[in-house]
Amino acid sequence: MVRKLDIETHSRILNRLVRLEYGIYGDYKQIKGRLYELRFFFGKGYRIYFTEKDNKIILLLNAGNKDTQGKDIKKALEIIEEVYKQN
Repeated sequence: MVRKLDIETHSRILNRLVRLEYGIYGDYKQIKGRLYELRFFFGKGYRIYFTEKDNKIILLLNAGNKDTQGKDIKKALEIIEEVYKQN
């Protein structure tokens, strides 16, 4: 998703991910169980899904915008199942 964005949007999302690395979550929301979303209130309302395991943030290779949120959440929940099976 990030590669297809204009430079300003790309930069804003990457800056947010860098802040996340330092424990600065910004606006986020618990969706279900161990699934959380980083929320962006510009452009199309981008969302990046993540979980935490062993005190580490795991970005789920799944993201989207407000229009695709239902489908994206379903896919993120499937990915989380796989992440927690690997232990």
